[in-house]
Amino acid sequence: MTDLESFISQYVKCCQCEHPMGDSALNFAMTDRLASWQCPVMELSKGRECVRQAMAVICDRCAQFGMLPRYAIEISPSFDEVTYHTLKSLPPMPQIYPEPFMDEIGVVLCPRCYKRCVLLQGDVPAGISICPSCKSSYQMGAAFIETVNVRRAIAALKKGTLCATN
Repeated sequence: MTDLESFISQYVKCCQCEHPMGDSALNFAMTDRLASWQCPVMELSKGRECVRQAMAVICDRCAQFGMLPRYAIEISPSFDEVTYHTLKSLPPMPQIYPEPFMDEIGVVLCPRCYKRCVLLQGDVPAGISICPSCKSSYQMGAAFIETVNVRRAIAALKKGTLCATN
């Protein structure tokens, strides 16, 4: 276990439910927000500049239920301090990759080969995925992800596989 992983296990709370990580596996999630700090981040190249994507960590239970993080974490270089940033307080990621297409029932189509892409719940926080057919990258903004979820819910209601409650 690295120093970072050890620090997170001991001192960081889940970025969704806020319970201590403890013995939970470290489920890192990329967010669709920019980070101004150094650790932990995912660095993406955009031309000649590098863009830092904010990271979150969620516990096993939240990961199992496909819960999205509410916070991103910033850890000091000396691993002695953690800062939680609400995702809404951070600037959104710039569009680096093309956005996919979506049909009327929420099926995501690759912007390059137009084949159906499998969208797993674990892919959603980051919004960046790879087409299994042509291996090209595509990026989904928060509004696109919300539209996918709404269209899927409407399609499930029409099929009778989702119960509507008041």
